Amino acid sequence: MKKLLAIIVLGLFLITPSQANDIRDFQIEGISIGDSALEFFSEKEIKKGKQNFYKNKKYTPVNISASFFKTYTHFDFSYKSNDKKYIIKRMSGSIDYRNKDIKNCLKQVDEVANEISEVFKDIATKIAKTENIFWDVDKTGKSKYTFIGFRFNSGNSVVVACYDFSKESNYDDNFNVEVKTKAFDNFLANEAY
Repeated sequence: MKKLLAIIVLGLFLITPSQANDIRDFQIEGISIGDSALEFFSEKEIKKGKQNFYKNKKYTPVNISASFFKTYTHFDFSYKSNDKKYIIKRMSGSIDYRNKDIKNCLKQVDEVANEISEVFKDIATKIAKTENIFWDVDKTGKSKYTFIGFRFNSGNSVVVACYDFSKESNYDDNFNVEVKTKAFDNFLANEAY
């Protein structure tokens, strides 16, 4: 488990605490908010990974995989729909916990959140840990998640979570790190659905 945590932490932070000045310093597989997705993926890959789950089409979500990922099993991001450069405004990396001990996933949330607290201590505030929230996408009411959120001075945010889905939900348990700009957060809260 310690080796996995070290890999995850290295995948998240390729900087020292004294260098962490902005949400752009937070990386998932070397990718940051504000990067062009074209630096990492072809336009064909981006278009193939497009999703359609926001009623408002201001942003386009993309689910993508790549052979260069070392830590995460899944990566998704969103960009402004009319942006030809595909500048990343939200990104998320997850690690599949299917057939693994969910207690390790929950432990990982705490460990990674503690690392974020240390690296970004001057520019981010930890929001209280929220445990065992029932996940409404599962109509059986058996799926739940635990998360710790961080709000940056800029209004941007990071959430570290563990999703424990019921077998009936057809979703896979996973550890997830999500990074969002303030503008994207506002979009989700007020416009997306």
